[in-house]
Amino acid sequence: MKKYKKLILLLFLGIISCSKTEQLLYDTSYQLTNESAYSRSTQLSVKIPQGWFTAEDNDTNLIDLWLVGDNFSSQIAFKIISIHNFEDSPDLSSILKFSKKLKMVELGNHYKEVIPDETFFINAIEFKSYQYYETNELPARVVVFKFNNKYYECTASFARRAVKEKASPTVLFKIQNSVLKSLSIK
Repeated sequence: MKKYKKLILLLFLGIISCSKTEQLLYDTSYQLTNESAYSRSTQLSVKIPQGWFTAEDNDTNLIDLWLVGDNFSSQIAFKIISIHNFEDSPDLSSILKFSKKLKMVELGNHYKEVIPDETFFINAIEFKSYQYYETNELPARVVVFKFNNKYYECTASFARRAVKEKASPTVLFKIQNSVLKSLSIK
């Protein structure tokens, strides 16, 4: 009987340690303004966080919607994920793996994850995320989601010149979740 209890306990602990979170790790209560920022190529819009502004990516046109902190030390960037790279119609898990592989290729041997992947829901929309360390040794968080039949990648990160001791990833990721909560169609 004692053997079975140990086996059941080990199985239970294994299931818990392998499971991914399905709850919010970061709050959605950061104050947003009444102003909206709009996607350049889709109908997506979000509210601008207090102390932030919207900017345009004039160089590469890769960023579809870009929010920047007033002190220029942090940003939240939305990009559309092209599903033409997939043979079949992808699910959100496939989109997450694709995004993560691109980041691994970009950073090479410097890629290091912060925490396990996260799955959560805000306003009945499913989101999946991962966190990694940027070259400035600060964490960044990528959230993928499907909205209005398009897949998006939303990256919250710190500027390269951000002061590590003054950076607060928890606050930045709370702002990111608050912005995601404000998703709407323009």
